[in-house]
Amino acid sequence: MTNWKKSIIDKNRKIKDAVKNLNNGNTQICLVVDDNKKFIGTITDGDIRRGFLKGFRLKDNIEKIINKRSKFVNLDCSAENVLQIMIKNKIKHLPIISEGKIKGVHLYDNFKKNIKKINNDFIVFAGGKGTRLLPLTSNLPKPMIRIKNKPILEHLINKAKNEGFYKFIIIVQHLKEKIINYFKDGKKFGVKIKYIIEDKPLGTAGGLSLIKGKVSDNFIICNSDIISDLNFQSLLNFHGKNSIATVAVKVLDSKENYGLVKIKNDKITSFNEKPITKKYINTGVYVFNKSSIKYLKKNQKIDMISFLKNLNNKKKIIKAFPIYENWQDLGIKKKIRKYL
Repeated sequence: MTNWKKSIIDKNRKIKDAVKNLNNGNTQICLVVDDNKKFIGTITDGDIRRGFLKGFRLKDNIEKIINKRSKFVNLDCSAENVLQIMIKNKIKHLPIISEGKIKGVHLYDNFKKNIKKINNDFIVFAGGKGTRLLPLTSNLPKPMIRIKNKPILEHLINKAKNEGFYKFIIIVQHLKEKIINYFKDGKKFGVKIKYIIEDKPLGTAGGLSLIKGKVSDNFIICNSDIISDLNFQSLLNFHGKNSIATVAVKVLDSKENYGLVKIKNDKITSFNEKPITKKYINTGVYVFNKSSIKYLKKNQKIDMISFLKNLNNKKKIIKAFPIYENWQDLGIKKKIRKYL
């Protein structure tokens, strides 16, 4: 319950204020109050991302995304009952309310302090030739390009490790020895690393067909040339149980240079002055269920988009996880030059 008051936010604030509140607080939840400081609901990371999928923007009022049916308990609720409510409803935060006022918040992690590590596998595709970055990648694999004195891949591993991930599988092919010799088994970096070696380039998805032995029910997949503030654990939680894949997408607003006119037959039916349209960019970060692997042919080259299309054609559920955090694709020269 430490510093829970920092999680309180007024109902009249903007979604961008809720994002800042979540990032700066330590409870990972916004406790929303009305003008009389009475509790009216909560906002979580998932609520914000679902709001973006509905078309809401950072400048919109948070009232559009408040969960006004959120669970809460009173001051007298026992620790056992609090934990049962959290487990039954699959929630990690439970506000404490008395006479309509917030008195604190129970955090699941405080009840389960022994749960620190995330057992889901974290798979990194690091086998590409990085042709867009030549001559930087003539004798150096793209993931080993140094940013702030560390390879891009090391930044990625450290970020995931700081969230609790410790089981990594790195898929390598081009100049693979330079990656393997640097990271070895991961012990030096406080993680466990296994390698999948492609005998030939298999595209951005084909390497998954080479996974041997046990793999977690759901696993993260990430390209090795990405720098982002994306929270991988939030992505994993968002994925849920019923979807075979979840794609992290970056939401971009694109403004038309001209006013648009809608016409039916020879009559103008409406005008739209330089409208803003939304675009969703594939960020190269995913969650997959292990059942997806059976839809790949071993050693067959296939890119990730084709793989996702195949799953979609088979009526499998693929979810979108919108990210508002910083995200940069360093596989492009003009982007990576800013970091060199």
